[in-house]
Amino acid sequence: MTLSEVREATNGEIRINIGKGELVLKKTEIQERVTFLDYIFGGCEIGVHVAVDYTLSNGAPDNPNSLHYYGRNMRN
Repeated sequence: MTLSEVREATNGEIRINIGKGELVLKKTEIQERVTFLDYIFGGCEIGVHVAVDYTLSNGAPDNPNSLHYYGRNMRN
């Protein structure tokens, strides 16, 4: 069944023959799916905040006990 066939259903009930039976759709509703770009082009504004931690108390990045440890096999 195509989208145009769904739109053309006038009595609100759609019958689809499938194999040995029939599928009856009593109520159908078509909803538009919006994307992220639809929000942006519609005027939605996004604020971006960036923070950089320069404190030395977190430890050196090459120390495995540091909060900022960056090892070879670790994602950061």
